[in-house]
Amino acid sequence: MTKATDPLRPRCLDFAGSAEQVQHWADEEYDTIVHPALNDPRDAYAQSMERDGERDHKRIPYDDRFKKATLPRPKKGSISTTGQRGTYELPGLLV
Repeated sequence: MTKATDPLRPRCLDFAGSAEQVQHWADEEYDTIVHPALNDPRDAYAQSMERDGERDHKRIPYDDRFKKATLPRPKKGSISTTGQRGTYELPGLLV
C-alpha cells in the first residue's frame, strides 16, 4: 500500500478519479506482486502471449447487446414505459 492508495487517508474522488486510481493500482501495484506459482506476473503474461497469442475470440464487445445483458433485472418480470410513440414492453433480460 502506498500513500496514494491508503484507504484510511481521507479524500473525495469523482467516478473518473476513482476509475483512474483503480486502473493505476491494477497496472502498477497489483500487477507487480510476486505470486507463489507465477513468480513475476508480468513475465508470465508475456510468456503466455508469446506462446499462445492474443485471444480475440474470447473478447466480449462492449456493444448494445452487452449493455442490455448486464443491466440489472427488474423486480417484476418486465417493465412498461410509455413514450410519445406508445408503450414498450422490456423483458427482464434484454439480449
